[in-house]
Amino acid sequence: MPHYFQYKKSLEKILQFKVLLKEFCMLEDGERKHSPRTFGVSHTEKQLLVQKKCVEKYPEKYSDLREKIAQEIPIIRQISWSVGIGTVRQSYPPSITGGPIILVDIFESVLEDHGYTPTQNSTRFDHINKLIGKLTKAKSDAFKQIFNPFSWLSFILKIPFLILKQTGFNVDKIEDALWGKLFKLGLVLLLAYGLLKLGFSHDQIF
Repeated sequence: MPHYFQYKKSLEKILQFKVLLKEFCMLEDGERKHSPRTFGVSHTEKQLLVQKKCVEKYPEKYSDLREKIAQEIPIIRQISWSVGIGTVRQSYPPSITGGPIILVDIFESVLEDHGYTPTQNSTRFDHINKLIGKLTKAKSDAFKQIFNPFSWLSFILKIPFLILKQTGFNVDKIEDALWGKLFKLGLVLLLAYGLLKLGFSHDQIF
């Protein structure tokens, strides 16, 4: 079924991204530990200093990882939102100074974090692990549907509407309309007739 292959591909993407992110964070964490303590410097400026040191120490490796992560972030965000897991956290201002609440994307902030406080790597990996869990379950459920004849029947009945969708029509309204349901009923009867012609018995079909 299409959903199975979609979940499988998404899960592979997430797992590959996790490897890239882990390697990227290891390089930055190593430089962050050896950086002298700075006072009066925002965490965004500290992030830039760490990134600069990484570029100087690992010019090819770090730049290559950064480029790959930047290319994958939009896809990872899209996958995350598609399964109902948001990628945005709320960054609250210090109570002393005040200010607006800032929305920070936990993956975009890997490259540039504009929150009041830095986004922790543990937050990012917790999110990725949640995604892995949800996609693994979804893939398993979708695989079981492959052996469900009613699932195949439902998919076959949707094929004409999926084709029609490519022309720009609102297929949801068409499919839910009375004549859309009558069309599905007619298609079911046509399939049953075809199976009878192929030698299936009435009991096998119904």
